[in-house]
Amino acid sequence: MSDEGVAMDTAPAEHPPTPWIAIVALALGIFVMITIEELPIGVLTLVGDDLGISEGATGLAVTVPGVLAGVIAVLTPSMIGRLDRRLALVAALLLVFASAATSAISQGLWTLLASRLFAGLAIGVFWALLGVVAARVAHPDDVAKALTVAFSGAAAAVVLGVPIAAWVGSLVGWRWAFVLVGALGLVVAAVLLTLLPKVEVTEKSSLRQIGASWSIPTVRLGVLVTLVLVTAHFTAYTYASPLLQQLAHVHVSDVGAMLFVFGICGLIGNFAAGPLLRRFPRGTFIALPVGILIAVTVLGLAVGSPTGGALVMGLWGLFGGALGVVTQAWILHTAGDLAEPATALNSGAFNIAIAFGALIGGRFFDFGGTGAVTAAAAAGLVLATVLALLAAAGDRRAATPGGDTGI
Repeated sequence: MSDEGVAMDTAPAEHPPTPWIAIVALALGIFVMITIEELPIGVLTLVGDDLGISEGATGLAVTVPGVLAGVIAVLTPSMIGRLDRRLALVAALLLVFASAATSAISQGLWTLLASRLFAGLAIGVFWALLGVVAARVAHPDDVAKALTVAFSGAAAAVVLGVPIAAWVGSLVGWRWAFVLVGALGLVVAAVLLTLLPKVEVTEKSSLRQIGASWSIPTVRLGVLVTLVLVTAHFTAYTYASPLLQQLAHVHVSDVGAMLFVFGICGLIGNFAAGPLLRRFPRGTFIALPVGILIAVTVLGLAVGSPTGGALVMGLWGLFGGALGVVTQAWILHTAGDLAEPATALNSGAFNIAIAFGALIGGRFFDFGGTGAVTAAAAAGLVLATVLALLAAAGDRRAATPGGDTGI
């Protein structure tokens, strides 16, 4: 990855103009996916109280689909073969509706977790294909910008999706929050089917290609950064509600507003990532874990009021909102011709990390409280920073053989 910018060889030299309406449609799709995935975070206390289960156990509603999504993301290219990627994305959104409908009628922990399996399938397919589809339909000169727009749906889900769903849950019950997301999934499926061009492939991906992409050192380090960084991020973020209530003395009714602050700043961070990637690709990649580390550490050690909580959530959001676009941009560049299997591998790591983060956070929260959660997250973020430094150094060596290996 050159210092001049993010150049990704994902399209032929002669390419039609970028269909920006289709890119926006992709953003709407990932908006639905992130909302359904993180919805239990916004209604964690409501679900736990209604079903009579602990907050740690309720966090499994994030863990279960995350694990499944991670596995499905890795297998998606080989499973769907030469199927039009547009149809695969639409099918994923239909699975969101199935998940939301069955979640809304759940009567206990096990039925809730079973309903979340549909969400895991949907999220895995969509995440695996989003980055590469956006890159393929965009003009080569617009790839970084197209990724930024496409992944803005993820940040927008935090800004609008999860907080609005949490607000709906507080007004009319958490079950209606799931119904709302499911209905939105149907609408977006129709939009994608209408606006997204066909995205056909000539060669079927295989598990061997996934192994080949893993053998590329800069891809491997990038995937490891994604795995550790996202795990650490969600170790704390999954339990943002109790963390804010206990550390920043935020009332449960105001948690949605705090998540809104996080989301607004996340949207800003997402759109800032594109220009930064073009000018300072390695620096942007390294800054990601550093910024989240600072926010989580301050939350755990120095916040004692709702105002302080809002400031920390804003800082956290600036960096957290760029997670998807920065990590996928790194993989798309370093993978070369193996962009789709490498993206699938990274998407798998991303979703498994969400699951690991929710699981680790739950265990630390149940047995050690909020201090244990923030300490565990901070430790993971330190490791992610070290891995990012190694990845950036390796990328510089690959770009300038025999030259300066500094970052």
